[in-house]
Amino acid sequence: MVVGATGSTKYALEATSADDLWLVFGLAAHDMQSSDLQAVSLAYYLHIGRVMIDKWHTRFMEMAKLVSLWSKDPSTKTGGVIVRPDRTIASVGFNGFPRKIADALEFLNDREEKYKRVIHSEMNAILNARERLDGYTLYNWPGQSCSRCAVHVIQAGISIVVSPELDPNDSFMRRWMDDMILAESLYREAGVTLIHV
Repeated sequence: MVVGATGSTKYALEATSADDLWLVFGLAAHDMQSSDLQAVSLAYYLHIGRVMIDKWHTRFMEMAKLVSLWSKDPSTKTGGVIVRPDRTIASVGFNGFPRKIADALEFLNDREEKYKRVIHSEMNAILNARERLDGYTLYNWPGQSCSRCAVHVIQAGISIVVSPELDPNDSFMRRWMDDMILAESLYREAGVTLIHV
């Protein structure tokens, strides 16, 4: 819904897309005063801005999903993309063993041994970056950070974290739910903006 208001006049316009909004805007425009038209125009451009932001979130989330496929972890593949405020890519990372450590199946298939060696995608993305990350955005796939990664994301200065909205019945969500809840509370306490797409 897009709302325009001036004085005692308020217009609420229902639209599901930018094309619908243009149609509603055009139909309502002939009955409006100049000041009302300005209010609705501003609402329209704010709506378009939100659509553009959503488009970028979708693009970078798809990239994080692609990066996750580089992981050799047989059970969970995660990907992270760190993006500058100008929407250029600063770094990517996926979950895996450190450089110079063999991706031996005996360790990849043994959860306890794997957890001793693996670096999560968020940490790999932070470590792969060659610049300060203050004010940058992190895109996570397939879900929210764990609490250990969250504290590093916060310390790195990342100000926005975007992750997919997960189905509570999803196996990833069930396995990591408690830790993701803790991570989200840490992010909120630190003033990091959380976006679920």
